[in-house]
Amino acid sequence: MSLDPTKWIKYEELTQPVQAKIEQMYPYLKIDQVQFQEKQSGVFMRSINTGKVEKLLEPPRPNPRGTQAPPVPSGSGSVRARR
Repeated sequence: MSLDPTKWIKYEELTQPVQAKIEQMYPYLKIDQVQFQEKQSGVFMRSINTGKVEKLLEPPRPNPRGTQAPPVPSGSGSVRARR
């Protein structure tokens, strides 16, 4: 893991999708006490007080070749099987 010490940024400088994901997954995170790096290998967080680095988010994974994304269920209710 090679994190560039000059590229730590504030929460507001992250891309909008990453901000939304962090808010959803880590609602307790005190964003004023950490810095971030957004890389191809994921999103990393560094505590300002301790210097501890953690990986917050994994990079999005594409679907393997030949497979489709799982179907999204419709809100139509129950389905009856024919006899």
